[in-house]
Amino acid sequence: MDGERCLNWFINIMPKLQPGSVVVMDNNPYHSVRVEKIPTTSWNKQQIIDWLQSKRKSMDMTYLKKELLMKVAEIAPQYNKYLIDETAKCNGITILRLPPYHCKLNPIELVWAQIKNYVGANNSTFKMSDIKKLLHDAIALIGANRWKKCCDHVIRKENTMWNLDDIMELAEQNSFIINVTGESSDTD
Repeated sequence: MDGERCLNWFINIMPKLQPGSVVVMDNNPYHSVRVEKIPTTSWNKQQIIDWLQSKRKSMDMTYLKKELLMKVAEIAPQYNKYLIDETAKCNGITILRLPPYHCKLNPIELVWAQIKNYVGANNSTFKMSDIKKLLHDAIALIGANRWKKCCDHVIRKENTMWNLDDIMELAEQNSFIINVTGESSDTD
């Protein structure tokens, strides 16, 4: 899979989705192809200047590369768009992206694990044709009830994370600092 194939796949399934649908995606690189590249430290100074000028951003031509990248950072959020998101938006569909490194918040990960476990447990021949049949059988076993259980599990995980966030925030508010340097003053 790559960005182009993923976008073509998405374009082909969009007609099957109702306007107003929400599609949940993780941050896999092929889901996250940008509409345009935004300058990074790997760009040379002239490339960064050209990009900024294309955005009609004024700058002093004597800026250092670091200063140019600071200018980029000021406007980058308005250009930080993904091809799939923009394609979906044009068709009345919303893309909801999971936070990076939070696969526990994605019910499809649980479903996929069940499918892989089924195939692994029932694979006795190791022939591709048999594995393909097992894959189709496993997918057929994933009904609405299993999806609901996976979604409910993710909601419980999310609630746990929110509760931990609240606890951490409360701990930060109630924390105090102990000076261990041996020096103190009234302002410490």
